[in-house]
Amino acid sequence: MSLMSFLPLVPLGLFSATLLLSYVPGGSASLTSNLDTRAGNSSSIQLGSLFINPGGPGTEAVVHDIDFMSKAFDGDDAPVNYFGTSYGSLLGQYLVQILPPERIGRVGIDGILDPEQWSKESTPLSQTREVGPILQHFADTCASAGSACALAPLSSTRILAQINRTLDSLYAAPPRVTTLVYPAYMDAGILRSVLFNGLYNTQDWPVLAELLAEAFAGNYTRILRGRLPAVDPADGARPDTSLAAELAIACNDAAPVSASDPATVARQKAEQIAQALEQNSPQVGESPFAVDLCAYLPEVQPSRSRYGGAFGFANGTLHTPILILSQTYDPVTPFSNALSSLERLGSNARLIQQAGGYGHTVLAQLSDCAAGLLQAYFVDGAVPESSHTVCQVDEQPFGA
Repeated sequence: MSLMSFLPLVPLGLFSATLLLSYVPGGSASLTSNLDTRAGNSSSIQLGSLFINPGGPGTEAVVHDIDFMSKAFDGDDAPVNYFGTSYGSLLGQYLVQILPPERIGRVGIDGILDPEQWSKESTPLSQTREVGPILQHFADTCASAGSACALAPLSSTRILAQINRTLDSLYAAPPRVTTLVYPAYMDAGILRSVLFNGLYNTQDWPVLAELLAEAFAGNYTRILRGRLPAVDPADGARPDTSLAAELAIACNDAAPVSASDPATVARQKAEQIAQALEQNSPQVGESPFAVDLCAYLPEVQPSRSRYGGAFGFANGTLHTPILILSQTYDPVTPFSNALSSLERLGSNARLIQQAGGYGHTVLAQLSDCAAGLLQAYFVDGAVPESSHTVCQVDEQPFGA
């Protein structure tokens, strides 16, 4: 195979539900947001119908979509070649498990979700364990970057302390901002979301530093402009189906929760999340756990298309081992997930680790070594000899 094309996939059913954010004409009401705006309060209007009349697929159904598309384009016996990041890494692991081994071609996954954990709860509490080290690295590299970082000349210790002080201040007294199309309150939840999303990609760290510098000075206009939903007074709403897609898939895949005592389930989940935040990173708040609404809808949680089988198989099952790629420090898919996947798959997989890499997926911080191995695998079918290859990153934060 000298040339390979990739076809983007949008699973069937993901646009069957619409989440709406309301607009109040005249600016008479203040709009507040404590979470990422995709999960605004008014989304509950549509979430009910999403779960009562589930139309979204679980990951198992998406695998069958891929199988169908592959047969349609390449023939019934053609191998499935696949590359997926983040949730796509989970999809890749389901794919190699569900399809017959002879259908599996060249498969690469990056930013690894643990399928065994995912099938029990959609957001494992361990997934934020590396947020703290990444935030520390952001502060350290910013402090040493000089004029390339907008927070200079603050030390890394002062940067982290100022982040905590600003979060505390916004939590205690959210200021009203009137420099936007409509008035809004800037609260700690919005800054936590900006901070968390900014840790995904080191290439975005200069912009994150600029936003934090403005927040430290009490200027929240740019942050709010980027986080609050656009509104059109002509129709009063703009649809955003992204959260609906996440919820439909995550809640199909997760194990059913107890319907006998939903209040206890909700309380236990809240206590677990609070413990995870305290242990891993209190600065990012609830942002990583925004899709865990299944626990609060036990009576209508969909169960169809849920894969109930095991993960992992005997050595030598796959003709071509799959590639597992991971940063050393990832804010939502910790490196330990990649090690667990390698252990389950054995000789059927090869792990490529970006040593000293920070951010979500290896694309967040480029490495010529990892890029070369990935290209050689998909273009030429070259499989790394070692089960665990360590690559150094070639791109540093703030252009260092």
